[in-house]
Amino acid sequence: MCWLAVGTFFAQAAVTGFVGGAASENRGIASGSYLACYFFGGLAGSALIGQLFDRHGWTACVAGIALALGAAAALVSWLKE
Repeated sequence: MCWLAVGTFFAQAAVTGFVGGAASENRGIASGSYLACYFFGGLAGSALIGQLFDRHGWTACVAGIALALGAAAALVSWLKE
């Protein structure tokens, strides 16, 4: 579990640096927008998964996480094309 946390924070720091470098103008706005979306996504995702867990237990919680990962994979596949 510790490695997952380390990987998450490493990836977040790397992407923050990439966003700032990839923006040709308004680097502060690009970086701030990324960070706002990152934290809002974490807040919304944990709130939704928490509600699933409270109302339906572990099975629904794991299914919700699997659904979110599937949606992320589909989005990456779509963006890659």
